[in-house]
Amino acid sequence: MKWFRGDKQVKIADKAAQGVAGAILKLQRKFAVSMERYSSSWRRKQQIIFLAAVSIAFITMSITVLVTPFNRKYKIEKPAMIITSKKETVEIMPRITEEEFQRVQEYILKLDSVTIQQRPGLMDSLRMVKELYHSNLK
Repeated sequence: MKWFRGDKQVKIADKAAQGVAGAILKLQRKFAVSMERYSSSWRRKQQIIFLAAVSIAFITMSITVLVTPFNRKYKIEKPAMIITSKKETVEIMPRITEEEFQRVQEYILKLDSVTIQQRPGLMDSLRMVKELYHSNLK
């Protein structure tokens, strides 16, 4: 990403990457110096044992991280099947009273073309209300 300041182009991403890399190198140097001070009095055999122990620890952690997801047993549950009879469906259907139907009829008569253009799904909804009312009469 570049920001323009006059004729100068400042590369923000490069500066950020250099800052992160510099911080990592600084930490590595500090760790190396402290380990050198700590292990400078060790004999060769002690250094090899320490190196082997650290290596085994990191190898074990890496293998654990890699193998753990494959050993998990995921339990996938199927949803229960919902069975409804026609009797239940009829009871669930909303009932439209004759009074409500008359109000819908009056509203349809008062509708103008501007309202219908502004609300394209309104006539479909009113038609469904009529069909529902007639299906309740049967």
